[in-house]
Amino acid sequence: DSSEHEKSVQDGAVENSPLLTLLKTQTVRVLQSIGISIPASACLYMVFTYLGIHLARENDLGTSEVAWISAGIIACITILMPVYGLITDRVGALKAYTGGIIACIVLVFPVLHLTATGSRTVAVGSFLVFGLTMAIVVVAVSAVLPSLFDSRTRVTGVALANNFANLVTGGTAAYVSTWL
Repeated sequence: DSSEHEKSVQDGAVENSPLLTLLKTQTVRVLQSIGISIPASACLYMVFTYLGIHLARENDLGTSEVAWISAGIIACITILMPVYGLITDRVGALKAYTGGIIACIVLVFPVLHLTATGSRTVAVGSFLVFGLTMAIVVVAVSAVLPSLFDSRTRVTGVALANNFANLVTGGTAAYVSTWL
């Protein structure tokens, strides 16, 4: 643990029940964080789960080939994360998050269409574009969420928002993606 955390423990500033404290004192912030986390989680599920399945089904690609394509896209996203961090620092986390979510909403229909064209190049390219767009959301939300909570309940607040968002989107993203 950090020296700041150890000092907080010694000073008695660590909450015995951070979840109850969080829900009693920062209810609006909890709701805001959940509202921010749900679209971000939906974008993640779209890229890391559904688009691979869609790519395989619509382009007659084998699961091994789709796994390698997904791995390559994840590698590109990972390499560009520091760049997205710089962009987020320059424009602000909330603006970067909002822009990324808007871009994902605008791109979702064209990407689903383009991944079903039968052209591997077009399909993989559109998958990559959506993955790179989703990455700005992930980077920005990682900065936005902790800023919503005070230091006594920050980790609990972020964990609650992320887990609730995953609960909501994990079960529904596939259905929504299929419907789209």
